[in-house]
Amino acid sequence: MKPIPDCVPDILRSALAMARLVTDEDFIQRKVLTKAMLALGEDGDFGTDPLELAFRGLEAARKALGVRDPYEKVKARATKSVLGLEAAFRTLIDTSPDPLATAILLSLAGAEADVAALGRDEVETSIRAGLERAPARDGRVELAAELRAARSVMLVLDRAGEAVLDRFLAERLAGNGVQVTVVASAKPFLAMATAADAKAAKFNPEWVIDPGAEMYGLAVEKASSEFEDRFTTVDVVVAKGEAHFEALRTAGRPVWSMLHVDCPSVAARLGVTVGTGVVARSN
Repeated sequence: MKPIPDCVPDILRSALAMARLVTDEDFIQRKVLTKAMLALGEDGDFGTDPLELAFRGLEAARKALGVRDPYEKVKARATKSVLGLEAAFRTLIDTSPDPLATAILLSLAGAEADVAALGRDEVETSIRAGLERAPARDGRVELAAELRAARSVMLVLDRAGEAVLDRFLAERLAGNGVQVTVVASAKPFLAMATAADAKAAKFNPEWVIDPGAEMYGLAVEKASSEFEDRFTTVDVVVAKGEAHFEALRTAGRPVWSMLHVDCPSVAARLGVTVGTGVVARSN
């Protein structure tokens, strides 16, 4: 699918936001935007899929900044904020009549909260508000049933910060004897959780694997053969976030997606409105 026209200004806004995390200098910000625009238009008509286009433009912007991870401090702050709430949310899960269902909802609430932009108190308020909202597409009961029956589960992380809440779900599964695999790239891209961010979020390091390729959204056809084997053979795959939802729609196997819908084209594809949460099974 080719990008819709709205993708291009969205990518440029992200490039400018990235630049502003690093510098206040106008000329550097202009340089970043110029490099992003040149990368976006290099094939003449944006003739690629939206995720590849975003990766191309935003990687060009990052290289123009000369910084390995422009979001490093943002991600560290978000992770610290959510870790500070760990005891309260762990108690919430442990005292729930259905701990697995609560862990699923907490993971979704993390996707709906902009933890990178909020202070600790605001993060807690936002996450607790998310716990009170039913998803616009609500497959939680079916997902929980599949997870209870599974012997192996792959969890694909989205953003740092919310990954702490994803860990509660992973730990709940592991405690039930499930073999857990957590997917996080070694290299940074935007605010997505890397292997280092997963470590900071206190995931068991033995669970974490790298897909073996740089990309925006988990495109299995670009990943290593070792990763593809694991992806193909696990009982259940749960992917967080819009980018992974988009990339895995044609993965050739069922994938559960948990995401907050920000993109109009994703909203239309899912039959929901922008700004809502979704727990849905693809394929």
